Amino acid sequence: MGRRLLFVIVVLITLVVLVISGCMKPQGIVHMETMGEIPIPPNGKAVIIFVRPAGFAKALATRIYDGETLVGVLQGKTYFAYETTPGKHLFSSAGTEAVKYTNFTFVKADLLAGKTYYIDVHFYETAAGMGFQFWAELEPIRPGDKKWGDMQTLLKECARIEMADEAMKTEQDIASKVSTYREKFYKDWLKKGKFPELQPSDGV
Repeated sequence: MGRRLLFVIVVLITLVVLVISGCMKPQGIVHMETMGEIPIPPNGKAVIIFVRPAGFAKALATRIYDGETLVGVLQGKTYFAYETTPGKHLFSSAGTEAVKYTNFTFVKADLLAGKTYYIDVHFYETAAGMGFQFWAELEPIRPGDKKWGDMQTLLKECARIEMADEAMKTEQDIASKVSTYREKFYKDWLKKGKFPELQPSDGV
């Protein structure tokens, strides 16, 4: 089989998977609603809104971690609010099990109590050999950024998502397998010399 024909077959299979995934009902989600009020941080806590506004490959999961702890799972056009302690954090994202978790991206954050922060999860694909690899890039959104003015509109177009306990347990089992991949990608990011960052003053 020629390489060109093989590439066409891989592309067609990928497109079929994306079409099917876009039509799939998300599994394990017990609560989906259009945007209400963004939660006010409880006493002594900060809130981070993780939003994946695009509908591309809608049902493919993006897993979000605080350190090595799984804090949420996003699909296309969804968001979740994560309450945490103030101070320094390292957030990371990983894509679907189908790509063997080999697509971690990172954001360093220094959070203030009583503040709300925003991170855009940009989900996209790149060529990888004869196929494709999915990435979920974390982008801090700050007051004054170009995307800042669109953030509330984007959230209104997304559903807030929470995971059922059983689904979260399954995700935790998956999370336990990814530390080796995260460590490798973390070292690669360190070589770049600079992480995307959320500063204390980026909260509102």
